[in-house]
Amino acid sequence: MIQNEIIEKYSEMTMEEREFLVQTLESSKPKKILEVGIAAGANSVIILDYLDKTNQIDNIELHSCDYNTKYYRDIITPPPPAI
Repeated sequence: MIQNEIIEKYSEMTMEEREFLVQTLESSKPKKILEVGIAAGANSVIILDYLDKTNQIDNIELHSCDYNTKYYRDIITPPPPAI
């Protein structure tokens, strides 16, 4: 779950942060999860991977929201206008 090729390549999360997330899911046994702030979606990938591999994907709801409409590291996004 915490070893994921896509996460390793694109996420800014450390191995310790990913381990903490999975341990929190294991210990708290949530029925619903609210993720505020998505960025690149690494957290979502880890959560969904965990739910899938533990056969809980159909029993636990994940709700994710983000105020930003663009990913902050997206190189396609033009820089803000100069003042």
